[in-house]
Amino acid sequence: MGLMKLYRKKNLESFEKVNAQDIKDDFGEKLTRPVQEPYLEHPWISIAVELLARNVARAKFEIKNNGKAETGTPAAKLFEAPGPMMSGYDLWKQTCSWWNIEGEAFWYFGNDYVCGIPEELVILNPRHMQHVVSGGRIVKWLYTGDDDGAPFSILPDEIVHFRDWNPFNRWRGISPLVMLAAEIDQDVLAARQNTGLLKKEEYRKDC
Repeated sequence: MGLMKLYRKKNLESFEKVNAQDIKDDFGEKLTRPVQEPYLEHPWISIAVELLARNVARAKFEIKNNGKAETGTPAAKLFEAPGPMMSGYDLWKQTCSWWNIEGEAFWYFGNDYVCGIPEELVILNPRHMQHVVSGGRIVKWLYTGDDDGAPFSILPDEIVHFRDWNPFNRWRGISPLVMLAAEIDQDVLAARQNTGLLKKEEYRKDC
Protein backbone atom coordinates (compact mmCIF):
# COMPACT_ATOMS: atom_id res chain seq x y z
CA MET A 1 0.00 0.00 0.00
CA GLY A 2 1.39 3.40 -0.97
CA LEU A 3 2.10 6.12 1.53
CA MET A 4 -0.50 8.47 0.04
CA LYS A 5 -3.25 5.85 0.47
CA LEU A 6 -2.35 5.59 4.13
CA TYR A 7 -2.66 9.36 4.51
CA ARG A 8 -6.31 8.99 3.47
CA LYS A 9 -6.90 5.87 5.58
CA LYS A 10 -10.04 5.82 7.70
CA ASN A 11 -9.84 7.18 11.25
CA LEU A 12 -6.78 9.34 10.59
CA GLU A 13 -6.85 12.28 12.98
CA SER A 14 -3.33 13.71 13.11
CA PHE A 15 0.17 13.46 11.69
CA GLU A 16 1.25 11.80 14.92
CA LYS A 17 -1.01 8.83 14.27
CA VAL A 18 0.31 8.47 10.72
CA ASN A 19 3.90 8.53 11.93
CA ALA A 20 3.20 5.96 14.64
CA GLN A 21 2.06 3.35 12.12
CA ASP A 22 4.38 0.73 10.66
CA ILE A 23 4.03 1.90 7.05
CA LYS A 24 5.64 -0.12 4.24
CA ASP A 25 5.77 0.30 0.49
CA ASP A 26 4.90 -2.32 -2.14
CA PHE A 27 8.35 -3.90 -1.70
CA GLY A 28 8.07 -4.28 2.08
CA GLU A 29 10.39 -1.38 2.86
CA LYS A 30 9.45 0.83 5.79
CA LEU A 31 8.41 4.33 4.74
CA THR A 32 9.19 7.36 6.86
CA ARG A 33 7.52 10.69 6.32
CA PRO A 34 9.99 13.55 5.81
CA VAL A 35 7.77 15.89 7.88
CA GLN A 36 6.87 14.79 11.39
CA GLU A 37 5.41 18.03 12.77
CA PRO A 38 4.12 20.40 10.04
CA TYR A 39 3.49 23.25 12.49
CA LEU A 40 7.12 23.18 13.62
CA GLU A 41 8.76 22.28 10.30
CA HIS A 42 6.78 24.18 7.66
CA PRO A 43 7.06 27.97 8.09
CA TRP A 44 3.90 28.90 6.20
CA ILE A 45 1.76 26.51 8.21
CA SER A 46 3.13 27.99 11.41
CA ILE A 47 2.45 31.52 10.14
CA ALA A 48 -1.08 30.64 8.97
CA VAL A 49 -2.04 28.97 12.26
CA GLU A 50 -0.58 31.87 14.26
CA LEU A 51 -2.46 34.50 12.24
CA LEU A 52 -5.76 32.63 12.46
CA ALA A 53 -5.38 32.12 16.20
CA ARG A 54 -4.47 35.77 16.84
CA ASN A 55 -7.44 37.05 14.83
CA VAL A 56 -9.84 34.83 16.75
CA ALA A 57 -8.27 35.62 20.14
CA ARG A 58 -8.38 39.39 19.75
CA ALA A 59 -12.03 39.49 18.63
CA LYS A 60 -14.37 41.03 21.19
CA PHE A 61 -16.10 38.42 23.32
CA GLU A 62 -18.95 39.04 25.74
CA ILE A 63 -21.21 37.03 28.02
CA LYS A 64 -24.75 38.33 27.60
CA ASN A 65 -27.93 37.77 29.56
CA ASN A 66 -31.15 38.86 27.79
CA GLY A 67 -29.03 40.87 25.35
CA LYS A 68 -27.13 42.75 28.07
CA ALA A 69 -23.41 42.20 28.54
CA GLU A 70 -22.37 40.88 31.96
CA THR A 71 -19.07 41.72 33.63
CA GLY A 72 -19.16 40.48 37.21
CA THR A 73 -20.96 37.15 36.94
CA PRO A 74 -19.17 33.80 37.40
CA ALA A 75 -19.45 33.07 33.66
CA ALA A 76 -18.01 36.46 32.68
CA LYS A 77 -15.15 36.11 35.17
CA LEU A 78 -14.41 32.60 33.88
CA PHE A 79 -13.75 33.83 30.35
CA GLU A 80 -11.75 36.82 31.58
CA ALA A 81 -9.39 34.57 33.56
CA PRO A 82 -10.01 30.88 32.72
CA GLY A 83 -7.09 29.70 34.85
CA PRO A 84 -4.25 30.81 37.13
CA MET A 85 -1.85 31.20 34.21
CA MET A 86 -4.29 31.85 31.38
CA SER A 87 -6.12 34.93 30.13
CA GLY A 88 -9.18 35.02 27.93
CA TYR A 89 -6.91 35.83 25.01
CA ASP A 90 -4.80 32.72 25.74
CA LEU A 91 -7.91 30.56 25.93
CA TRP A 92 -9.12 31.45 22.45
CA LYS A 93 -5.67 31.47 20.90
CA GLN A 94 -4.77 28.00 22.17
CA THR A 95 -8.20 26.63 21.29
CA CYS A 96 -7.98 27.95 17.73
CA SER A 97 -4.39 26.71 17.34
CA TRP A 98 -5.22 23.14 18.37
CA TRP A 99 -8.32 23.20 16.19
CA ASN A 100 -6.31 24.22 13.12
CA ILE A 101 -3.49 21.75 13.79
CA GLU A 102 -5.44 18.71 14.98
CA GLY A 103 -8.95 19.44 13.74
CA GLU A 104 -10.26 19.45 17.31
CA ALA A 105 -9.78 21.11 20.69
CA PHE A 106 -10.82 20.35 24.26
CA TRP A 107 -11.78 22.46 27.27
CA TYR A 108 -11.59 20.57 30.57
CA PHE A 109 -13.43 21.96 33.60
CA GLY A 110 -10.67 20.99 36.04
CA ASN A 111 -10.19 18.31 38.67
CA ASP A 112 -12.42 20.05 41.22
CA TYR A 113 -15.44 20.46 38.95
CA VAL A 114 -18.72 19.10 40.32
CA CYS A 115 -21.57 20.81 38.45
CA GLY A 116 -22.79 24.14 37.13
CA ILE A 117 -20.43 26.82 35.85
CA PRO A 118 -16.81 25.62 36.13
CA GLU A 119 -14.23 27.65 38.01
CA GLU A 120 -11.55 27.06 35.39
CA LEU A 121 -11.03 25.97 31.80
CA VAL A 122 -8.00 23.85 30.95
CA ILE A 123 -6.82 23.34 27.36
CA LEU A 124 -6.02 19.67 26.79
CA ASN A 125 -3.76 18.21 24.11
CA PRO A 126 -6.06 16.37 21.68
CA ARG A 127 -3.32 13.85 20.95
CA HIS A 128 -3.54 12.60 24.52
CA MET A 129 -7.31 12.17 24.49
CA GLN A 130 -8.76 8.69 24.02
CA HIS A 131 -12.51 8.21 23.77
CA VAL A 132 -14.35 5.21 25.17
CA VAL A 133 -17.60 4.31 23.36
CA SER A 134 -20.37 2.15 24.75
CA GLY A 135 -23.97 1.83 23.64
CA GLY A 136 -23.45 4.15 20.70
CA ARG A 137 -22.10 7.10 22.71
CA ILE A 138 -18.93 8.27 24.41
CA VAL A 139 -19.14 7.28 28.07
CA LYS A 140 -15.76 8.67 29.14
CA TRP A 141 -12.45 10.06 27.97
CA LEU A 142 -8.97 8.97 29.02
CA TYR A 143 -6.28 11.65 29.16
CA THR A 144 -2.68 10.41 29.17
CA GLY A 145 -0.75 13.67 28.98
CA ASP A 146 -0.47 14.98 32.53
CA ASP A 147 2.94 15.75 34.08
CA ASP A 148 3.49 12.44 35.88
CA GLY A 149 2.25 10.36 32.96
CA ALA A 150 -0.63 8.76 34.87
CA PRO A 151 -3.84 8.67 32.80
CA PHE A 152 -7.08 9.86 34.32
CA SER A 153 -10.74 9.60 33.32
CA ILE A 154 -12.94 12.51 32.26
CA LEU A 155 -16.72 12.33 31.99
CA PRO A 156 -18.38 13.76 28.86
CA ASP A 157 -20.07 16.54 30.88
CA GLU A 158 -16.67 17.70 32.19
CA ILE A 159 -15.38 18.86 28.82
CA VAL A 160 -16.30 20.87 25.76
CA HIS A 161 -15.17 19.18 22.56
CA PHE A 162 -14.71 21.33 19.44
CA ARG A 163 -14.11 19.37 16.26
CA ASP A 164 -14.20 19.48 12.48
CA TRP A 165 -16.51 17.03 10.79
CA ASN A 166 -14.75 13.74 10.18
CA PRO A 167 -16.42 11.47 7.58
CA PHE A 168 -14.41 8.48 8.83
CA ASN A 169 -14.75 8.85 12.59
CA ARG A 170 -17.83 10.54 14.01
CA TRP A 171 -16.33 10.81 17.48
CA ARG A 172 -13.24 12.83 16.59
CA GLY A 173 -12.14 15.72 14.41
CA ILE A 174 -9.74 15.33 11.52
CA SER A 175 -6.67 17.46 11.05
CA PRO A 176 -6.86 19.69 7.96
CA LEU A 177 -3.12 19.14 7.55
CA VAL A 178 -3.54 15.42 6.84
CA MET A 179 -5.11 16.22 3.45
CA LEU A 180 -2.11 18.45 2.65
CA ALA A 181 0.47 15.80 3.54
CA ALA A 182 1.92 15.36 0.04
CA GLU A 183 2.18 19.11 -0.60
CA ILE A 184 3.80 19.71 2.79
CA ASP A 185 6.35 16.97 2.21
CA GLN A 186 7.20 18.31 -1.25
CA ASP A 187 7.69 21.85 0.04
CA VAL A 188 9.98 20.76 2.86
CA LEU A 189 11.98 18.37 0.65
CA ALA A 190 12.41 21.07 -2.00
CA ALA A 191 13.59 23.54 0.65
CA ARG A 192 16.10 21.03 1.99
CA GLN A 193 17.37 20.36 -1.51
CA ASN A 194 17.80 24.07 -2.20
CA THR A 195 19.62 24.52 1.10
CA GLY A 196 21.97 21.68 0.20
CA LEU A 197 22.73 23.24 -3.20
CA LEU A 198 23.42 26.62 -1.60
CA LYS A 199 25.79 25.04 0.91
CA LYS A 200 27.66 23.30 -1.91
CA GLU A 201 27.94 26.58 -3.78
CA GLU A 202 29.35 28.32 -0.70
CA TYR A 203 31.83 25.46 -0.27
CA ARG A 204 33.04 25.89 -3.85
CA LYS A 205 33.55 29.63 -3.30
CA ASP A 206 35.61 28.97 -0.16
CA CYS A 207 37.79 26.55 -2.09
